[in-house]
Amino acid sequence: MNAAAPTARPSPISPAMGVALVVLATFVAYAGVWDAGFIWDDEDYVTQNPLLRAPDGLWRIWFSPTELPQYYPLVHTTFWIEFQLWGVQPLGYHAVNVGLHALNAVLFVGILRRLGVPGALLAGLLFALHPVHVESVAWVTERKNVLSGTMYLLSLGAWLRFVEGRVRRDLVVSFALFLLALLSKTVTCSLPAVFLLLAWWRSPIGESGLRAVRAQLTATLPFFVVGFAAAMVTAALERGHVRAEGPEFDFTALDRILIAGRALWFYAGNLLWPFGTSFNYPRWILDASSLLQWAFPVAAVVLVIGLVRLIPRIGRAPLLVALCFGGSLVPALGFFNIYPMRYSFVADHFQYLANLAPLALVAAIGARSLASRAARTVAALVLTLLATQTYRATAAYEDAERLWLHTIERNPDSWLARTNLAGYQIQRNEVAAAIEGLERSLEVQRRSGHEAVETWMALGLAHWQGGAPDRARAAFEQGAAADPQNNQNLAWLGGLLIEQGDIAGASAALARSIAIREDNWTAQAFLAEVAWKSRDAAGALRHADASLALNPLAYPALRARARALLALGRVEEAIPAAGTAVLRDAADQETRAMFVDVLSGCLETFEPPRAAAIAAQVFGQIPANLGPALSEALLSQVRDPARREAIREALRRN
Repeated sequence: MNAAAPTARPSPISPAMGVALVVLATFVAYAGVWDAGFIWDDEDYVTQNPLLRAPDGLWRIWFSPTELPQYYPLVHTTFWIEFQLWGVQPLGYHAVNVGLHALNAVLFVGILRRLGVPGALLAGLLFALHPVHVESVAWVTERKNVLSGTMYLLSLGAWLRFVEGRVRRDLVVSFALFLLALLSKTVTCSLPAVFLLLAWWRSPIGESGLRAVRAQLTATLPFFVVGFAAAMVTAALERGHVRAEGPEFDFTALDRILIAGRALWFYAGNLLWPFGTSFNYPRWILDASSLLQWAFPVAAVVLVIGLVRLIPRIGRAPLLVALCFGGSLVPALGFFNIYPMRYSFVADHFQYLANLAPLALVAAIGARSLASRAARTVAALVLTLLATQTYRATAAYEDAERLWLHTIERNPDSWLARTNLAGYQIQRNEVAAAIEGLERSLEVQRRSGHEAVETWMALGLAHWQGGAPDRARAAFEQGAAADPQNNQNLAWLGGLLIEQGDIAGASAALARSIAIREDNWTAQAFLAEVAWKSRDAAGALRHADASLALNPLAYPALRARARALLALGRVEEAIPAAGTAVLRDAADQETRAMFVDVLSGCLETFEPPRAAAIAAQVFGQIPANLGPALSEALLSQVRDPARREAIREALRRN
């Protein structure tokens, strides 16, 4: 392969047929996501994102960066639009992700054809069907990858038109699309470097080639400036807002080189053999004294030097591919703190865009032999195998619990998976299994020298559910020691202290939680409980409303709101709140007591027929087995015997 761009062999498949084939193959391979739900971070991005519901949410998405999990406003704008269309039904979000991935594969084919690279259609199919991309497509939150990929490829296409035609409009369009790519995910900041590498690859050897590269360097300067600025903003937000800092991120310069070197070969290996992919991979124990660990970065440097020296024999393409692959991965190689490094130094979704170059090279090499029937058969078998593996991999994304179970199968020491799985076990009252898994999680974490607040918090919830409040309190306090800034752990600690009667301690913990993050429905709900127990009905109502604005089904807030409304004399408003609370958690003794209190207030306030009608209506909404007991408890609260009998008679008639 010489220095100039190779000429593609005419394909027997028309461009339109090629597009149809790529799109069809993508949707078939990802057919498993149609039944998939939401997982993990999808709560923050979609299902419990208050900005998707707020009247001014779209404005705040763009102009209030710290209200977002990460400041990628174009991504959240797409979620805002979809939320207005189909709410929290996951199918629509998954369909958009698959559609964008298919579009990216089609755009990839078009760019390779414009560059004259052989095997463009094969490369597009490899990109569309490769299993390592499942995490980017099947995980709703990773709209960041597929959307930024679309803008990245569109910008690259416009840039190539500009280079060929020197029409300024194409340069402006490319720059605008690059901005949109950055506003989707700043890993795309490497694109202007790709522009220059392509210019070098396509230019002739000698002075004329250098002039061509220098001319494009001038045009790319604005791209480099905004790309660098966006990367710095993201790095600052990752540290300060996302909180990718602390003991878990205290790496030396040598540590970061070891991470980068090993990660590069890990991603290359996953691309070559994608049959052991996992949502969470083991986090390596770094040892700067280990010669084996240094072999990875040294091998990467040796490879680049070797490819430079081999240019006269094999051309520039292999070096171009290596530099594009490694350069696209730089933001995720450990040189900058990113929050997922708490769990692992690598993740499949980090290599989404980096895979474009090596897949193009593989397809170009393979295209030379596709003229034979045997080669085409082998290519078809490889694509079928990849598509089958992709379809199988999507099954792990059916729901969050299945994802964590699948992760534990692949990575038994994944403290992230075991901690999150414990949440579902606690909900099913499988307390012993949850505690066992959480204790194992802590053992794994201690080997790396850091304990996660999430694990201590889950352990506290498990002990609380299991009727061991003192152990629960100790776990929450250990979590607070591990991370004093985790507002959710403080909220649960406050809730437990309320139950233990330590109102002062609960108030302090909840105040700290709210100071860290005000839009925590759990903390607001427990503050409503504190206010109620402190005889502050107005305060209880205020905190309850704040909680319910964030989570309409927060039953502790419903309970506190109903009692506060009753205390404020707003009986008719208290009744529906009480009914919803008892429907949400009819087995909770305190909720049932509140329900009786509110309806007792109704019976004491209204005339017997009206009071009985309201009571009958509410009783009709709760489980039948609870109705008689609650009814008798309710009537026992009526002090006047004559009034009590009148209401009982009216209830019988209703």
